Amino acid sequence: MTSRLRRKYTRSLKKRTFAVLAPVIRWLKEDEDLFGRSDVFYRNVAKTLDGTVTVIDPFEMARRALAILRPLRPYSVQGVAKIRLGSDGDGGYVCLDDFANVRVAHSLGIGNNDTLDVELANKGIDVRQYDGTIKAAPSTHPNLHFFREMIATEDSPGNRSMSSLIRETGGEATDLFLKIDIEGFEWPAFDATPIEEISKYRQIVTELHGFERLAETDQYEIMQRVLDKLNQAFFVCHVHANNISGLSNYGSVVVPQTLEVTFANRALFTPVDDRRTFPTELDHPCTVERPDITLGTFWY
Repeated sequence: MTSRLRRKYTRSLKKRTFAVLAPVIRWLKEDEDLFGRSDVFYRNVAKTLDGTVTVIDPFEMARRALAILRPLRPYSVQGVAKIRLGSDGDGGYVCLDDFANVRVAHSLGIGNNDTLDVELANKGIDVRQYDGTIKAAPSTHPNLHFFREMIATEDSPGNRSMSSLIRETGGEATDLFLKIDIEGFEWPAFDATPIEEISKYRQIVTELHGFERLAETDQYEIMQRVLDKLNQAFFVCHVHANNISGLSNYGSVVVPQTLEVTFANRALFTPVDDRRTFPTELDHPCTVERPDITLGTFWY
C-alpha cells in the first residue's frame, strides 16, 4: 500500500470509527451522572462537612470497594424458590417464596408505592408500615396498618427504632419479615439494632444506598460494620442494582451506587453456591428510561 493510499485509508477509518462512537460519546455526556457524579477514574475525593477535601489513593479505594462487595456475594437457597412481589419497577423486590410462617411484616419507607405491602397483606400477613414523610399510605387493606413515624436509632416523638418495632411484635419465634428502603438511614438503623433482634426476621429485603460515598471513612466503616453484623445471621440470596442511581468507579472496581438486596436467615435456610448472573428473569429495571445494570455473578 502506498503512503497516499495509507493516509486515505486511515482518514476513512477514523471517520467511520467516529461515526460509530459519536452517539455513545453524546449519551455518556448527557447521562454523566449514571457513572458517578463525584468519581474520577484514577482518584477518589471525599469532602467533609467543613469543606476539607481528601484525595484517597485508588488502590485503597479499590480495597474498600472489594471489602464491601464480598459480604454481598449472592447464593441460591436449597429447596426454596424465589418470587417477585410488588411493582415491576422501583418498589418491587425479589423474595424467597416463604410466607406460610410469617406473622408480621415491617415495611419501613413507603413513599407512593406500597404494592409489595398489599401483596403481603393479601397473603394474610399483618403489615405494619412506617413512613414519616407521608400523611397516609397509598393503599388501604384490612391487614395494612400505617404509622406516620420515621425510623431512627432510638425512640423519640415521631421516631421509632427497629428494636422497639421488633420487641413490640412479641414472641420468640422467627416469624417476621422486613422490607426497608429509607434512603441511606438503613445503615444507622441496622447498626443500632442487636443482631439477636434482627435475627427474628426470616428474610430481609432492602435497598442499600450510599455506595458512591466509600471515600468517606465514616460511611465506609458503618457499611462494613452493618454487613459484618448481618452476615452473622443472614446470607445474601439476591442482588439487583437500582438503575435510577448510577455507578461509581473505585480504582477500576465498578460499584452500583444503590443495591436491592435480599437476605435469608441462616438458621432457617441453607445457602448453595450458584454462579447465575444478575439481573435474572425476575428482575425489572427500576426505571425503563435506562438499561438495567448488569452485575454478572457478583462474586468478588
